[in-house]
Order: sequence, then structure tokens, then C-alpha cells
Amino acid sequence: MGATKHLIEVPQGLFYLGLSHMGLEKFDEARESLQAFQDAYPENPEVNWYLGLAYLRLDELDSALISFDKLAATSNEYSDRAEKLVGKIEIVKAARKE
Repeated sequence: MGATKHLIEVPQGLFYLGLSHMGLEKFDEARESLQAFQDAYPENPEVNWYLGLAYLRLDELDSALISFDKLAATSNEYSDRAEKLVGKIEIVKAARKE
């Protein structure tokens, strides 16, 4: 528990903890850690990308859209991929309404 406590006290630790949870397919825990890191660094494109992926894996499409829209609207290494995912998520959401 000591190592986990230290990770939580250091904001960057939350990011890496979230990535670890993603790798273990513990998406609820990943979302919590990544959201806490995003609260400290809201403009960080990397955390928005992985948080969006966690939302996708949890089938929280509206939240995923928020993360990916934010990325697609700015110039960063995730912009193009985020824009493509936004389009695909919108198609899935439209199909679910039918």
C-alpha cells in the first residue's frame, strides 16, 4: 500500500497508475486515476487520450467524446486519431438510438 500511496501523492504517479490499470484491463480504476491526473493537468493531451480510451472500454461514449473532441480541436500527436474516433463514436451512438 505504501507504494500506491506515494503514487497518489505525486500527480504524475496517478498517470502511470492509470496506465497500469489500463494494461490490466481494470478500466474503472484507470478512469479514476486518469481523471485525478487530468484534474491537475487538464490540457495534457496524453491523459485526455488514455482517459478517452478508458471511457470507451467502459462504454461511456459521451465522456469519451468529450475527451476526444478536446484532442481533435487542438494540434497534438493525438489529434488525427481522436478525430477519427469521434466520427466512429458518433456512428455507434446514432445506431443505438435506432
